[in-house]
Amino acid sequence: MKLVWSPETAFNAYIHTVRKCKSYKESSVAEYLSATAAGWNTRLIVETWKRGDPIATSVGLAVAAIHTRGRHICIVPDEESRLEYETVMKGAVVSEATEIVVGDSVEDVVDRLSGVDFLVVDSKRSEYVKALGLANTSKMGAVLVCKNATQKSIPGFKWHRVLRRGTRVVRSVFLPVGRGLDIAHVGASGGGDLKKVHSRWIKHVDPRKLPDELLQLILSKLSTEEAVRTSLLSSRWMDVWKWRSHLVLDMRKVLETTPKERLHRASVQLARSMTKVINNHRGHLESCTIQHYISQYKDGTLQSWIDSVTGLKHTQDLTLINYIPAIRRYKGANLLSLHPDTFSHHSLSSLSLCGFNLIGPDAFSKCKNLKTLNLINIVISQASVLSGVLAAFSSLEVIVLNVNFLTPRGVLKIENNNLKFLQLSSLNEIDRMEVYATCLDVLDIRCIKVNRDNFILVAPNIQVNKNSWLDNHGLNDCPHLYLSVDITDPKEVEILKEVLLMWTNFVMELEIFFKHKKSHREEGECSTNDRTHAKLFANADLYVYNMRLYNFDGSNEEEFAFVSRLLMQKPVILNMMIETSLFPPAKKFNAEAAVAKLMELPKYFKNLKIECF
Repeated sequence: MKLVWSPETAFNAYIHTVRKCKSYKESSVAEYLSATAAGWNTRLIVETWKRGDPIATSVGLAVAAIHTRGRHICIVPDEESRLEYETVMKGAVVSEATEIVVGDSVEDVVDRLSGVDFLVVDSKRSEYVKALGLANTSKMGAVLVCKNATQKSIPGFKWHRVLRRGTRVVRSVFLPVGRGLDIAHVGASGGGDLKKVHSRWIKHVDPRKLPDELLQLILSKLSTEEAVRTSLLSSRWMDVWKWRSHLVLDMRKVLETTPKERLHRASVQLARSMTKVINNHRGHLESCTIQHYISQYKDGTLQSWIDSVTGLKHTQDLTLINYIPAIRRYKGANLLSLHPDTFSHHSLSSLSLCGFNLIGPDAFSKCKNLKTLNLINIVISQASVLSGVLAAFSSLEVIVLNVNFLTPRGVLKIENNNLKFLQLSSLNEIDRMEVYATCLDVLDIRCIKVNRDNFILVAPNIQVNKNSWLDNHGLNDCPHLYLSVDITDPKEVEILKEVLLMWTNFVMELEIFFKHKKSHREEGECSTNDRTHAKLFANADLYVYNMRLYNFDGSNEEEFAFVSRLLMQKPVILNMMIETSLFPPAKKFNAEAAVAKLMELPKYFKNLKIECF
């Protein structure tokens, strides 16, 4: 018997691995090896791994074992490597097929295994490469792989020199994937005359026979411009790009290298190409980004684009960016004047505007469908106009404001009972700001120019210590982040992670209010755990001056585990203050006892101060 190739299984494993490995640098290697291992229907997949190695290949092999219903064994040299591998893999892919074997000598472990169908080793480590010669391969044959092949630790590497004497290599090939893959296909035992063996390696791929889903997946890795160019490859590729779910139409790259006197002409020519792309596209769009020049909303082209991508393409997420050359500053020509109800299409749920001057709310009428609004680098006449614009979006759940007013005085009012996330930055000094949001869970203040006594917040879930707004006569021009979270709810913890990823350096005040709600978990959904908490602060360079914790329940194990992680790992926290004074006596006693335990834990920042208030 011999290993038999199954293209359907290979394709399914490939797609599965692509989804699992989006964030890994080594993903191209992982996707290829996963498809290869699954395509040959391998039942025993073996790999070597050491602490600090990339994990993507392991994820791909685990996925392959899922699709072949086989075993996936990872050989690690020590207990530290086992713990790290187990932790990272559980966060990446859930598979009962994966086993971890600890062995000081990789060669000894490989020698004890029998029936190996697929073996992957790291060429950078000579002991791993030597283990290839001890592999007891399956009677049906096997596939042996050296990854990082351009960095081989054994000079003059040849397959026949490292494999057991008598091992029949049907075919070997070097592929320029990642840092190189050197692959050998070992023939089935008792195969007879080598000349009679027909190679089952794929020598040529006919794109006419590839499924549309795979071609779409390939194009998803390309920019819109590159994807459109693939239509020149052959008739098979001609229409594939037209079904993309994401379009990015960006004339900035060309305009940045265009002389000032030719900007208008160049933008008009580019606009014709962009219009052609939009008109030729088929189906609906999940997202569309359009970066244009002033000429396109002067001549009505921008309005036409918006009407097409919303009304015809049913775009869900629309981003409009006004390209402003460095040679041109603010002028009245930047005014964005659009037809009434421009953004009212029922499919549009997210809108981002960047680099415009807004003159009124007309274009935003009837926008009850919108959930997310980002106004970045926007100029508005006065605060009351912005209040009117925001009032038109009654269903908004996310608002991001980076806005300046031509008239620096006035009152900005935000009243929305659906609002959950609000970010404020670069606001001129205004007389007063009022926020009424009963469901607000995140208040992200980068910089606002309003006196602390004139900042009114009515949001039951958010605690704001305005006493920290001491600079510039009570104006808040330092980064502050206020959060409300149920640490036992995986969905809320995931949102918390996304918010924290937006911060990369310094936070003056980070205030967290712990909610204690009894949320119903969906079937199969787990509560949070130590691994989840460990990943919260992915930005290791984050620096927090003051952290305040409200409603900290000393008897809640998950809250205690979360706070423990804050103390023992990055980011750097200078001061931690935990509110206990408002608790009834019994609850206060439990909370302060928990704080005492926290003080005894080893601290990442040794000078961290912890106190109750």
